[in-house]
Amino acid sequence: MLICIVIMTVMVQCSKSPAEGRWTTFSAEDGLANNWITAITVDSRGNKWFGCMIRSISCYNNRSWTTYSVPEEFVCGYIFDIAVDKDNNKWIGTLGSGAIRFDGVNWTSYNESNGFPGNDALAVATDSDGNVWFGTRGGVVRYDGEQWVTFTAVSYTHLRAHETVLDLVCRLLLEKKNIKKLKTKNKINSSTTL
Repeated sequence: MLICIVIMTVMVQCSKSPAEGRWTTFSAEDGLANNWITAITVDSRGNKWFGCMIRSISCYNNRSWTTYSVPEEFVCGYIFDIAVDKDNNKWIGTLGSGAIRFDGVNWTSYNESNGFPGNDALAVATDSDGNVWFGTRGGVVRYDGEQWVTFTAVSYTHLRAHETVLDLVCRLLLEKKNIKKLKTKNKINSSTTL
């Protein structure tokens, strides 16, 4: 089974000067929350955001590190993915805690109890229209800032050999050019078929 986690390392390596081929290795000693990095994204300001396995994200602004801890009441499971939307909100996909939004100060949790379809958000992506997309165990989910739309039934003709529906969801989210193809014309339904 294709696993959506591509990066699970003990150290983060960022090239300061790709042309020079020099690498700088960062670890918890330098300011990362921990050495288990499961997700990476870059915001519009050039800050690098790292999902640090359980309950923490770290930000590197090319000079220093800042670490943020997910509030205890969110019972945050493993951090699977992280993306930044056009308003600079950080969207964190977790295993067991759904989706979490962090605006730099406030944390908001989305899970089965308040509208998110499930408690697992295994992949996260944003598009140019301001939508946030999630790969879940139940299909692809789109959030437009007001409502959640779940695309539940995926035609098996889209599957590649030995690929599960979950693998397809992850692949589609990683192939961001395909996101626009997933848009629905019916914004009233909470569940739409692809």
